[in-house]
Amino acid sequence: MQLSDLEAAIARLSDDDRGTLESLVAGELDQPWRPNPGPQTAALESEADLLLYGGAAGGGKSSLLLGCAVRNHRRALILRRKSVELDGLIAESQAMLAGRGSFNKVERHWVFATRALEGGASLKVGGLKDADECRDYAGRERDYIGFDEAAEFLEEQIASLIGWLRSTDPGQRCRVVLASNPPRGGDGAWIVRWFAPWLDPLFPEPAKPGELRWAVNAGDRLIWR
Repeated sequence: MQLSDLEAAIARLSDDDRGTLESLVAGELDQPWRPNPGPQTAALESEADLLLYGGAAGGGKSSLLLGCAVRNHRRALILRRKSVELDGLIAESQAMLAGRGSFNKVERHWVFATRALEGGASLKVGGLKDADECRDYAGRERDYIGFDEAAEFLEEQIASLIGWLRSTDPGQRCRVVLASNPPRGGDGAWIVRWFAPWLDPLFPEPAKPGELRWAVNAGDRLIWR
């Protein structure tokens, strides 16, 4: 169906039916971000608790990280390895949340509200250069953690912060999203091991893009189901 066909169909509705339609779509239209059809939509709707979203530059990775946070989460944290690389994330968050809340430039912290997140939500963006900087974010429960260019982080940084993924609200979903290009050096080799069914060409039972898998951490290895 073309847009013109849809507009014509809406124009033929009675006032009552048009009002019903508007009420049904109001929540979605009020969202600060809507994903592009295809991989972004699949990633947003994925049931995975730990999701890797990859691709080349310009594939919408940073947009997805922010979009997941502002649509569905009350206490969100998004990190890059270097604080000096946060300008793009901050600018995009300001575009998404314009008129919906306040941004503390010093703390890089948003407090905002949407129709879907009535009562308020928060989003912090930050850097995590050194391994011991994890302590700066520890002790604060988050129901969403996003890592931009995840392969640039150390494995222990990611693992440490995932330990703070939780919520006291039983109805609040908790998830981690890793957005990343392929690893460029040894520091990022862990990401192939963590997502071996999708990334390791020698994995005996490869997974399809978007397929859900479960793993148990057995110390020095992952056991996949």
